[in-house]
Amino acid sequence: MRKKLVLCLIFLCVASAAHAQSARQVVITNYVNVYRTNTITTIATNTIYMKMWLPPVHERLEQVTVVVRPFTVSGGMSQDDGSAISDFFISELVSSGKVRLVDRESFDAIVKEMKFQETDWANDDKVLQLGKALKASSMIQGSVTSLAGQIVISIRVINMNEIRVDAAPSLRLAKMDAIFDKLPPFVTNLVHDLPGIKYYVGGVGPSGGYVFYDKGSYSNGWRYLEAAPESYEFILEANKSYSVKDVGAVCERMNIARKTGWRLPTKDELVLMYTHLKQAWLGGFNENAVYGNGSWDYDKIKIIDWAAALHFSDGIKSISGKYEGSGVYRWNIPITIRPVRQF
Repeated sequence: MRKKLVLCLIFLCVASAAHAQSARQVVITNYVNVYRTNTITTIATNTIYMKMWLPPVHERLEQVTVVVRPFTVSGGMSQDDGSAISDFFISELVSSGKVRLVDRESFDAIVKEMKFQETDWANDDKVLQLGKALKASSMIQGSVTSLAGQIVISIRVINMNEIRVDAAPSLRLAKMDAIFDKLPPFVTNLVHDLPGIKYYVGGVGPSGGYVFYDKGSYSNGWRYLEAAPESYEFILEANKSYSVKDVGAVCERMNIARKTGWRLPTKDELVLMYTHLKQAWLGGFNENAVYGNGSWDYDKIKIIDWAAALHFSDGIKSISGKYEGSGVYRWNIPITIRPVRQF
């Protein structure tokens, strides 16, 4: 019986490996076919091709080291409530998986060893030395106060390498129990803005969506392309007329995790999303959906027309709608829209 079980497990492992290799070959074949038909002329390169197969996100997670100072409490807030908020904040910070926290005992020991005084926080040189001793890239200072009947949590993120404030967001709560819904996304947004957080194709971007393109360096104000989270997809109904201007405006009005600048993807970008995300089972793309896109005028920074939609069953098949003039098209099937942004 044991021998049969071992043989069965060996068979399953071999079958899984064969399936994985088969899936990989399909992806490569699709990419080569698409490339040869010249549909990725704008931004596709061999570099992108090499980035197609990435280790799982959790295996590539890069953490930053952060110090969190005890929150100050004022405005009639009790010290217990302030401490509870501080503890909840730290818990959410650590649970992001992107932050390595300097524990309080280590912090106190180094401060004592350096004879660091409260007045030394105003001395950039001493703060810089403290940051190096702690091996921390950021320090977070927080305050909790009661103001005009609301609870206000204010945060300052200090870059310990350059001694500057990199972020200073605040969160207002009408009542204490709102913290359970509002603090987690607040901390998530804060983490994405921490100095040292790195982005890569296949990793999570600032809005919580996935990064699907990295051009290698910043130029014209951006380096990466990010697809919106799955929950922000929307569908254009079949047999109805839609103008590219109106659909583009829906994307432009989106504010996802305090990130704006959303727009329709181009066809080239849809191919990259298919290749780098959908084929890697990232982003929650629908296997049977047809994703819409626009023709992007990079000089005028706007969508100028619809382009043929792309079927995500294979990432190659294009579907054209019936043109009705003035940028208006009608499709006989539903078209799914996944907004994108540059950052």
